[in-house]
Order: sequence, then structure tokens, then C-alpha cells
Amino acid sequence: MQRMKNLMMLLALVLTVTVMSCDEKLNEDTTPEETTQGVAANSRLRVLSTDTINTSNMNTWVELRSSDFPQSITDYLAANYSGVGIEESWQTDGGEIVILLENDIVLIFNSGGELLIALDLGDFLDDDYDEEWDEIDIADLPQIILDYVATNYPDATIEEAGKCVENGNFMVVLDNDLILVFDKDGNFLEAWEDDDEYEDWEDLDAADIPQGILDYVAANYPDANIEEAAVNTEDGSFAIFLDTEIVLLFDKDGNFLEEMSYDDFEEDDFDEIDPADLPQAVKDYIAANHADDSIDEAEVDAEDGTIYVYLDSGLVLVFDADGNYLDEFDEWEEDCTEVPVADLPQVIKDYVAANYPGKTIVEAWYNDEEKEYYIELDDDTVLVFDEDGNFIEVLD
Repeated sequence: MQRMKNLMMLLALVLTVTVMSCDEKLNEDTTPEETTQGVAANSRLRVLSTDTINTSNMNTWVELRSSDFPQSITDYLAANYSGVGIEESWQTDGGEIVILLENDIVLIFNSGGELLIALDLGDFLDDDYDEEWDEIDIADLPQIILDYVATNYPDATIEEAGKCVENGNFMVVLDNDLILVFDKDGNFLEAWEDDDEYEDWEDLDAADIPQGILDYVAANYPDANIEEAAVNTEDGSFAIFLDTEIVLLFDKDGNFLEEMSYDDFEEDDFDEIDPADLPQAVKDYIAANHADDSIDEAEVDAEDGTIYVYLDSGLVLVFDADGNYLDEFDEWEEDCTEVPVADLPQVIKDYVAANYPGKTIVEAWYNDEEKEYYIELDDDTVLVFDEDGNFIEVLD
């Protein structure tokens, strides 16, 4: 039940037992979340190291959006990887452009947009992960790892450590729920967060869903199917995930409590914050970079302190717990699901070809709640269409 495992992080990643399968860890979705160390510190690209590119100085790279690509790269992606999403993209301090696709293909271009090499990120991870992680004493970690943690996470403490029997890699679990992986020589490879927000939820087989809940779903959502289900070990309540991106919550007796979207369910750990209480660094950044905008609202992730500021222009700014700028995105993207360009209704493609000749669709999303498509062109123009592909408006 992969969706439940992804949504609820039911596979705990902390080394609470003596051994842990390397395959169990490194084959999960380890797309890193933003941390106070910045996105570069957690990039999956850090495992990549070739004669063509060196990721050891990745903290000096500049994160790019697809709209920042030279036209030749946009054309190359459209011709060779249509429908494949972009997970990360960067410009190195040497000017090369590095793109990690969602299928784990890494494309490296020179500053002029010419392809230098295409790599499979999986080739830079060991193929054989059938051995185990042995728990080791923290004192037995290489000094280079201890120094890395002390330098990059001075406020964190190492809680546990492990060593992979197969390849000698090291895993370090910090008390801030961050997990770091190092190679056998102690060189940093990657980081991700051990998000235990849903540790009280357990996957539930469809056959074990109370009949009262099944009857409620059949009566009130006749066109929907149950994809996943979970039970809360703390209070016995149930969560039912429908294929319409809706989550239904029931109490332990099967009585309906509420309906919410998948996104709302995942973001339940966010607390609203008064804009007046934002860190001064956040206020200063907004004053300097968005002086004409007002703050509509702000919220903080109670899990890691990440701050989200919603401006009246529709832009969402993301900051770490200390107020350092991390990222930004348009608010309309928040409730959208990315759609492969190849899967767009033909009427939308025809409209773009007729009204924006020479322009390329670089990304597309669908808002299930509004029943609208959002289409981004390579000049940053965003077009909105209804579910039938009829043009609605151009977003500012």
C-alpha cells in the first residue's frame, strides 16, 4: 500500500533495532525535505561524483527553476523526456546546469545549454543492498563524521549510528530527526528527515475496515474507491483515503468526523503565526524584496520550524526556523498535482500552439478542487483552463 507508506511515513527510519536492511532504507522515497541547512545540504544529487561534475561544493551552487533554462535545454527536455517531471535543477559554480529528473536520470549541460552527459543516479548507489545495518557506538564513528556534524549541526546531538555491512557506509541519527548518510571514508552523501508525525497510525487492510465505515463511503461517495486505510493506535480512530484525493476521518466507533484533502491531512501539523511575530529576518527580506506586497497570513511547521508566508500577490515565501530564505512558489501551486505535459487535453495543446507560437509548455498542474489546469510556458506565462480544456485566464 505504497500511497499510505508515502503519505504517513509508516516505515520508521530510526535505528531502534540492532540491524536494518540497507535495501529497506535506500529504496524508499528519500526526497529530502527543507531543513535549516538549506536544500543543497539535503540534495539527492550529493551522491553523484564524476569527472564531469563534483558535488562536494554543492553549497555554492544556485538552485534553478525550469523557466531559468536556456531554450536549448527546454527543447531537449521536451524532445527526449516529455512528461517526466524535474525533481531538482542547479547551476554549478563552474556554470554547468545539472538537472535531476523524477526518473533518476541526471542531465548535465554546459553553460550554453549543450548536453555534456546523461547519468542514472541509481548507478551511484550500490546495487546490492541485501546486507544489514549494524548499530555501532557513536564513539566508533570516524572523526571526519563527528567533525561534519559539529560544524553543520552545532545544536544537534547524535542519538544513534549504524554501519552498512555490505558497503561500509555510515548512518547517523540526530536528535532533531535528521538522518545523515556518509560513505565508508566519512564523506557526506545525503540527508533526509525522519518525519514521525504519523507514527501513531498503522496501515489497515481493506478487509478490516468496519462495515459502518464502508456503508458510509458507499452511501456518500458512490463514485469513489478506497485506496488506503489506517487506524490510529492512540485513540482507535480511522483514516480512509479515497481515489478522489479526499481523506475521511472516523472515530473508533466508525462515526464520521470530518472530510479533508490529502494536502490538508499532511499539513495538519501547521500552526498559524501572527505576521507581527515573524522573525525579523523574514520581515527584512520581505521589505527588501517584496516591498509592494502585504502579508495575508503566515504559518509555521511545528515539526521543523519551517515558515510559510502568504503574500497578497499570491506568492508563498518559505523560510527556515531562523528566518533564512529557502524558496518561493505561487499559491495556486499548493493544491495542484503535477500533470505530464503529454497527458494534457489536446484542446489545451492546440490553444497554446495557436495563441503562443514558438512557446513551449514546461510544466502543467491540475487542481482537483477547482477542476482547473494550470499551464506554465517557457517565458513564465501561466495559463488557466477548465477541466474540459477551455481557456479561462492568464495569471499575473
